[in-house]
Amino acid sequence: MRIMKAVFIFSLFFSISAFAQTFQDEIKLYREKYKQEFLEDDHSPFKKKEDLEYIRFFNPTVKYKVKAGFVRTENATPIDLATMNGLTKQFIEFGTLSFALNGKNLSLKIFQNTSLLDNPEYKDHLFLPFTDKTNGKETYDGGRYLDFKTSDIVAGLLIVDFNKAYNPYCAYSSGYSCPRPPEENNIPFSIKAGEKKYGKGTH
Repeated sequence: MRIMKAVFIFSLFFSISAFAQTFQDEIKLYREKYKQEFLEDDHSPFKKKEDLEYIRFFNPTVKYKVKAGFVRTENATPIDLATMNGLTKQFIEFGTLSFALNGKNLSLKIFQNTSLLDNPEYKDHLFLPFTDKTNGKETYDGGRYLDFKTSDIVAGLLIVDFNKAYNPYCAYSSGYSCPRPPEENNIPFSIKAGEKKYGKGTH
């Protein structure tokens, strides 16, 4: 019995360790790809590889990867979201995500950009802008974003990984029109996951 218990404990520890390692590797690869895409995008605020050295992240934390329930918004009509430069962009509320994090029940809206609906490459793109208590301190004061595809929603559930939260281009340079997260997508505590404030020029 003691041997079986020891084997079980060892197997459990190994499984947890393997999962943690896999998760860390997943986020590391995601972030490497994320930075590389700056150099491949014609509209990127960065043209030099050296600038990417100042992109900073919180350490990956698995507790910020949550399973959210999804409810589709019926008969949604286009709405205008304010942008950082005072203009607006049109979006459609695609649905509502509900999940628990840090002992609190949260509800966030997820959107589709109307300008992308006719683009075969991006017509299934979903956009989740949010703010939290780190804004203006550890992270960009205008909030951060998460991206999904409609196919990521399976059986009414969507995996939301805040470790993949990223800054809008407005965090690095003026001249961009980045949507401001709506008030209902404010998280009332700190999300210490994902991308931090850009490091160049800070102390």
